[in-house]
Amino acid sequence: VAVDTRGHELEVAAASDYCRMRSAASLDGVTLVINTALRERDHQQRLYDAWLMYKAYLDAMRRWRAVGRPGSGPSRVPWAPKAAAPGRSTHEIGASVDLQREDGDNQSTLENDSPVDLWLRENARDYWWYRDVPSEPWHFTHKSAIEV
Repeated sequence: VAVDTRGHELEVAAASDYCRMRSAASLDGVTLVINTALRERDHQQRLYDAWLMYKAYLDAMRRWRAVGRPGSGPSRVPWAPKAAAPGRSTHEIGASVDLQREDGDNQSTLENDSPVDLWLRENARDYWWYRDVPSEPWHFTHKSAIEV
């Protein structure tokens, strides 16, 4: 089910609860914007592959520095967020959203300090949405996909 004008889709129960949550946030002056929601398996595979490549780069850099080699080390690889393996992501069943974070967020420490983060911390559970990946404050999963 489409939940916004950008074409993001969620499964039926998650879509209904997300729309109710977005409306409630709006009444409180907070705008919820989805960056990603339902993902096809091939999209998840690309994200996972990018994360594996970035992780391998970080491991190579750690080894390079550990032996005290001079120079810049292995070729730089673009940053990629941690991603679940295909078939293991709740995005693939339309039960998770990655929400846009605001300028007030401290990206380096993952502190939740913007109006969006503060509102979600206080209210998301009322709409059956849970922050289930501690290292990703933008990621919320609907109760339909997790045991609460």
